[in-house]
Amino acid sequence: MTHVYTTRFRVRHYELSPTGHVHHAVYQNYLHQLSFEASADAGFGLKRYSELGTMWFIRQIIVEYGRPVGFDDEIEARTWVSDFRKFRSHREYILTHVPSGEEVLRAQADWVYLDVRTRWPKRLSPDLLAQFKPNGQSAVASISRADEPDLYPATPATAIPWTVRWREADAAGHVNNAVYTGWFEEAVWRAVGSNVPITRHEIEYLRPAQPGDVLTVTARPRSRVGDRLTWLAEVRRAADGELFTRDYVDTQP
Repeated sequence: MTHVYTTRFRVRHYELSPTGHVHHAVYQNYLHQLSFEASADAGFGLKRYSELGTMWFIRQIIVEYGRPVGFDDEIEARTWVSDFRKFRSHREYILTHVPSGEEVLRAQADWVYLDVRTRWPKRLSPDLLAQFKPNGQSAVASISRADEPDLYPATPATAIPWTVRWREADAAGHVNNAVYTGWFEEAVWRAVGSNVPITRHEIEYLRPAQPGDVLTVTARPRSRVGDRLTWLAEVRRAADGELFTRDYVDTQP
């Protein structure tokens, strides 16, 4: 049977945005913590990975937002592994508002298994498969961005210059994944001129940014399907334009 980890927790006041609801970036912190707890619950905690000389890093994450939640709301979180592919794995997440039963979000993270010493991908071992037992069930719908034509290629992108702060780095010395969510939403909202509702992030982490890096965060409209407007948001190095992170941000009117 697939290892499904379930836990409950309450929203802390410092996790709220000016709207009175949880920041979208905070949800990614929730998902990150859930991943570590679920892995430890299956017998693969940080100590075990340290002994193996391995680690996990997120290559891509998709987050779809549902019911907003506020201070002291109780959330039930479920997470499981849906597949293993050589040295990669999809982990799925569903967060639910306990009193109402409404979904708060659905998410899927594409994790890469790495050798700590070489930082190269490492093939997944049979004991990982035996413990997690992937079930093939995805929590989010797949959207083929390549099939959606770029309707606004000539639209100038809104650009925000940014130098990475020390406080934005995580234990690995890289910009915390949740920080990018805040950067991208800020760029979209500046482009729109208001805090338009954001319903989905699809973030690809291509190169880690570190404290002191001088970057440019950009956002421009890309495609439209019905009421959904998708923005292309990117983080690039200011000096040479090297791409660090890309996000397809879905908004609704």
